[in-house]
Amino acid sequence: MNKKDKYAVITDKGLKITYDELEKLEAAFVHGIRKGSLILILCGNNIETLTAYTGCLKNGIVPIMVSADTNGERLAELMENYRPEYLWVPQKPEYKTADYLRQAGRNRVYRYGSYSLLKSWFHPSEEFTEKSLYKDLALLLSTSGSTGSSKLVRLSKDNIRTNTLDIIESLKISENDRAVTTLPLHYTYGLSVVNTHLYSGGVILLTEEKIISNDFWEFFNEHKGTSFAGVPYTYEMLEKLKLYKKMPDSLKTMTQAGGRLDVELQKKICACAEQKGIDFYVMYGQTEATARIACMKSTLEQPMGSVGRPIGTEEVYISEEGEVLVKGKNVSLGYAVNRLDLSKGDENRSLLHTGDKGYIDGKGYLYICGRMDRTAKIYGNRISLDELEIILAREFPAYTFISLSDGDKIIIFSDVREKDEISEYLSGQTGFSRIVFQVVSVCDIARKENGKIDYKYYKELL
Repeated sequence: MNKKDKYAVITDKGLKITYDELEKLEAAFVHGIRKGSLILILCGNNIETLTAYTGCLKNGIVPIMVSADTNGERLAELMENYRPEYLWVPQKPEYKTADYLRQAGRNRVYRYGSYSLLKSWFHPSEEFTEKSLYKDLALLLSTSGSTGSSKLVRLSKDNIRTNTLDIIESLKISENDRAVTTLPLHYTYGLSVVNTHLYSGGVILLTEEKIISNDFWEFFNEHKGTSFAGVPYTYEMLEKLKLYKKMPDSLKTMTQAGGRLDVELQKKICACAEQKGIDFYVMYGQTEATARIACMKSTLEQPMGSVGRPIGTEEVYISEEGEVLVKGKNVSLGYAVNRLDLSKGDENRSLLHTGDKGYIDGKGYLYICGRMDRTAKIYGNRISLDELEIILAREFPAYTFISLSDGDKIIIFSDVREKDEISEYLSGQTGFSRIVFQVVSVCDIARKENGKIDYKYYKELL
């Protein structure tokens, strides 16, 4: 079958769109938009977002991808700092924060589905228009779905193409694969799923349903999904709710990235995957590296806790300070904090300081041990907060822990109730007095849309 006649996207709303139809939708979206324009896209896991994103990439229009649930204050900051020429905004009443952009836009120039393309009131000033966007700039993303800053990662066409091809090779993605959207489309991991499967001629099963929903699994089963991606929290939920039973027989690949996966949980997933004939891949990446840096097909025979070896032609090595450094064509151009920064070229020069601590074993496997800046100083002694959380998770696997430093104290937020037992245990493990550890019980753990713990939320509680 000719690729153009094959399905590219199947949605949970009943749409089935071929590659030929997708190209026509993309052409309709970009019609009249000048190449090199900047557009702010309020993203959902819907056909409107996907069409706009792929249309922009193919036609030299630069999208800023943010969640449709982004608050008004954050949107105001982005508009003021970046002055996009266009806005792609949902019209559905449930997207309350989109009201701000509907007011900031005028002259609807295009409509598709539940979205409208608006010209922005915030025209670039003379100072901005004197400097056009960097010729190779292709995409702007927040780091790890962060919502607290207007700092964005600048990604080039070559970054996206290189990383897409490397992931396809590592995961053996083909035109026969069907990937379901378990992750947000404004998140680098979620976008990489779209990039790799559409480039390979596969199918995107597009849904906004969460994995805890029966509708999600019915949709995934009905359309014989082959690929499932998740962050650690995704797999924690699979285990907690015993959702493995709902996975279709067609499933052949599961991938995990977006943070450290508990070793015991990794063993359980590997055992389940081997029993069902599924390939389970553990990966490591950053937005600043476009998406993926390292990858490993995880089995019970492979080293647990490792995130694998570098993909493609990337080089990964450890600095004298223990920081993971990455060299390759997937490394982003740099950061931006306003429109003027979008005219800058390649500031990183293919070298990324990840900010992660790690080591490489004798067989070339990479291990991530935490963040360089996640260190507390207690009575003059340094202690890794990431290591504390690992210690606690091993002793109390049923609970989640968030550790932060506050002077000579370590504050631990947790859904645990045995506060005294936690303090006593940590005192025995570290040698510090139990009064150093203040445990705060919370009902629910605050998380970002991508499933990662929202450390910023807990910092604001101190």
